[in-house]
Amino acid sequence: MLRRLAIIKNYAGTDATILINGESGTGKEVLAQSIHNASQRVNGPFVAINCGAMAPQILESELFGYVAGAFTGASPKGKIGLFELAHHGTIFLDEISELDKPLQTRLLRVLQERQIMRLGSD
Repeated sequence: MLRRLAIIKNYAGTDATILINGESGTGKEVLAQSIHNASQRVNGPFVAINCGAMAPQILESELFGYVAGAFTGASPKGKIGLFELAHHGTIFLDEISELDKPLQTRLLRVLQERQIMRLGSD
């Protein structure tokens, strides 16, 4: 338990992207929430999403948001995505191995550049 608390404290002090891996049901989200709560981001939102629970097109619009008229059925006002919602907080992406290749590529770009583009804004 003391080792886990030391790990949480260590990672809570960084602004780096953290990869937590492990089998299903091993407490990855609880660990991520603990790191968030011990960090300077504690007053920001903690946003968790299961990437394996949605169709790729829906997940993409949920993660990145979209501008007005980006696709048929899009809100005329557009929509903020979860990445923007988690700004100054933490986003926890569960089951990222379930992402299709194009979405994995987009996620990699977010991690490398730390910038997002809403759907339809390019």
